[in-house]
Amino acid sequence: MIRPSLLPRVRDRAATLLADPTSTLRRHVELPADVAELTARHLHGELYWMSADMTALAVSAAADLDTVRWSAQDRHAGMGLLVADGGMGQLQLDPTTAAPVAAVSWGPAPGGLLLWLWLDRSHLAAAAARGGVWLDPEEVPPLLPMIGEVLPVTVEPQPVGDIPARVRTIATTVWAAWQLMQQPTLADRTPAPIDRRITRAYARAARPAPEVTIVDLRHLYRPPDPDREPEEPGRTYRHRWVVRGHWKNAWRPSVQQHRRIWVPAYVKGPDGAPLLQRERVNVWRR
Repeated sequence: MIRPSLLPRVRDRAATLLADPTSTLRRHVELPADVAELTARHLHGELYWMSADMTALAVSAAADLDTVRWSAQDRHAGMGLLVADGGMGQLQLDPTTAAPVAAVSWGPAPGGLLLWLWLDRSHLAAAAARGGVWLDPEEVPPLLPMIGEVLPVTVEPQPVGDIPARVRTIATTVWAAWQLMQQPTLADRTPAPIDRRITRAYARAARPAPEVTIVDLRHLYRPPDPDREPEEPGRTYRHRWVVRGHWKNAWRPSVQQHRRIWVPAYVKGPDGAPLLQRERVNVWRR
């Protein structure tokens, strides 16, 4: 797992290898030179590390989206790298092997917004080992770009179904995360302590001190499906139940436009009554 304190170093190594046409990364990952160099620049945007709880909420909220929009106003930062603790979906490596998508990078590109899906080296190494292949950590960086897609930047929202299937689940999860980050009632954003060796290296190179934002849930998120439907209107409720969270459009005076916000789940029913709950499983489909 990539720790927040080490994320600037991980980012720097990936960016350096992408920008170097002679690197092992460029030799093994077939990327046009202009795309590799553009992606390297995007990595020098904002750095985010998202907790497992926040990732779970983003996944759940993304499943309820019907449209998204990739304009600069809808992104939390113009370009950057978001690492999700535990991953945010599965990428099929071969017919029998899948690995979690560890991170997503984004930034402007000709034709729209360039989105990259990244794998953690440890997950890829484990998958390779099952096939009898060993990955040299000196040659393979901690994060590896696997799938890139340019998404159209438009004024009007884009139907989720128009997003290419291979990136649809991850793209909508990232979009949901950007919106949730901007709701202080849902998300906490705190600066991560950075490894001292990294801050000293930045100072020696006369670079600005690196910054990583940890994004976490303000409250514990519980999937909100009840065991059964609430009782009919007019009857006396004997239980409490959880009303599912949902998206709605809300006017944001600070930007003078409507934005999607997530209305959290809430408990309904008489105080003290038993709470109906059931476990929920999120299934990722590509």
